[in-house]
Amino acid sequence: MNDDIEDATILALAARLRALAHEWGEAAARSAWAQQGATLAPNDREQLALLVFGDGNGLGALTTGHLAGRDQTTGTVEVSGTVAGPVIGVNLGTISFSQPGPMASPPSLGPPPAPVAPDQVAQQQDRLAAYRRTLAHYLQQLALLGSAHARPEISHGLHEAREGIARAKAVLRGWGIMVADHPDDG
Repeated sequence: MNDDIEDATILALAARLRALAHEWGEAAARSAWAQQGATLAPNDREQLALLVFGDGNGLGALTTGHLAGRDQTTGTVEVSGTVAGPVIGVNLGTISFSQPGPMASPPSLGPPPAPVAPDQVAQQQDRLAAYRRTLAHYLQQLALLGSAHARPEISHGLHEAREGIARAKAVLRGWGIMVADHPDDG
């Protein structure tokens, strides 16, 4: 069979299977793929799995005409980070793909933070609580007076309390301590 006809047949079958998956679910599409795919060559079966489900079993290598069409033979892809899923690459006109293996360990983000003394953590948590009490006081005054009648020290106090809250939360989180965000924190 002509490669162009095979490509068109594979693309049409992929479109029908995607429609089936959308309407009846992936299990129904995989069942139909298993029946239809049994008559296909291994590379075509693999291509179909990639086109419809985004996966395959890693059989063989395909030419660029199988997946991208014969007129699309150039291009670049830049990936940074960890890829979780099937990987497809093109090298000199040959498309190769692989199944995901065991997850690689994430890249190191530098040395782990030095242990922090419990009294330092308690001090920052006390400081955070104090700034939140100060913020609550200024918010109460603002609510009683309204912004039109509030003295300037109220707006400055609100600003300073929120800055202190942000600093204390940043220090605690830098130490790996979980800190809740309160609605008034700013």
